Amino acid sequence: MRITKPKQDRASLVLKVLDAYVGDLGKSIARIDHDSMTSLGLSAGDLISIQANGSIVARCLPRNSTDKNIGNAKGIVRIDHMTRGKIGVSVGYTVIIRKVQ
Repeated sequence: MRITKPKQDRASLVLKVLDAYVGDLGKSIARIDHDSMTSLGLSAGDLISIQANGSIVARCLPRNSTDKNIGNAKGIVRIDHMTRGKIGVSVGYTVIIRKVQ
C-alpha cells in the first residue's frame, strides 16, 4: 500500500494522529484543540471529514485539558483504532481535517 502525505488547503488542517480517549472508543468522535476548531469554524458536535488513504466523517469535540501536558498539544487529533483503520493510518500519521458543510 502506498502512503501519500496529505495536502492542506485553506479550509483544512493537517493534524497528527494520536489515540482516542477510552470513553470515546467506538463513538466516531475526533478530538482536536480549541484553536484548530476555531480556525475551521467548528463548534462542539459539528461533523468533520478526516482524510488520509480514505475518508470518514466523525463528530468533532474539543480535547480534554489533560492534553496540555503533552509536548506540542496543538496540531493533533485523537481518533480511535476503528476510525484509523477505515482511513488506513496509525498513531503518528498525519490526516486532513475539514468541516462538513
